[in-house]
Amino acid sequence: MYLDKIKEDGINYANIITILNLPHELILNTKDYFLIYFPEGDIYYAGCDEKSDKDEELCKKINQIGYRVLSTPSEKIAKGLNSKISKGYLQYVYRGDIIKESESKMTILKDEDLEYVQETYKRGDYMVKLHKNKKIWGYYENNVLIGYILEHANGSTGGLFVKPEFRKKGYGTLILKEGYSRAKEYARFSQVDFENISSIRAHEKLNCIKCDVTIYWNVNK
Repeated sequence: MYLDKIKEDGINYANIITILNLPHELILNTKDYFLIYFPEGDIYYAGCDEKSDKDEELCKKINQIGYRVLSTPSEKIAKGLNSKISKGYLQYVYRGDIIKESESKMTILKDEDLEYVQETYKRGDYMVKLHKNKKIWGYYENNVLIGYILEHANGSTGGLFVKPEFRKKGYGTLILKEGYSRAKEYARFSQVDFENISSIRAHEKLNCIKCDVTIYWNVNK
């Protein structure tokens, strides 16, 4: 089965490995492709062997489902779907040392800082949900918020943000490492916009492993 081959690659498909460790539904799993549904995020994950010529067959099955959001490492699938939005992201995996909680300046985001996070991340309702589930972390010094990072519903570490007045002081790399330290070992990965140069540099400074595949996100509704 194709999904079994994916499981053997813990780097390039860290996002799939993570979902398989979370509550999910395996919709399809053939020798050429797979389709997984992740109920918590209402997200589908699909993959297809690029050598199989089965991408059109899988796309047809996916389009029949009426998906809202779908993630795939396959450019053929991303282009073959009837999506309103399709965008690729770099994926990085962290395998370095972690910061002990007793040595950390990171805590669950304080309620009074949620409004700032909503304003800067531009997804207000989503931030409220993550904050309610204690998945937004704030980095504080002398009770002052320096920046934040969050754990997405799919387990990835993202949303790295440093307040403008604290930038270019090494906080971005530190906060990213703090975020990875909070993640489960199998879920220490990030997906980064190709245009987010500051985040890319932070990942490079941490010697994160840049995956060989691009992760595409398709939005249909």
